[in-house]
Amino acid sequence: MRLLLGRKPDMTLKELREALDLDCSLPAIHYVLSDMGLTYKKRHSALANRTARTSRGRAKRGDANN
Repeated sequence: MRLLLGRKPDMTLKELREALDLDCSLPAIHYVLSDMGLTYKKRHSALANRTARTSRGRAKRGDANN
């Protein structure tokens, strides 16, 4: 694992599992890497999550002059 991540440090856990042909869960790999003091990329590159507008803007006043 150390050698593989040294060559390609931006691997995700899934990519690491596939490259090493491991038959274990992703959290298991995470714990081993953590115990070894190694880091890994958490996600594939993707668009960032966007926050949608929650309101349409300011509401009109409810007085008789509107």
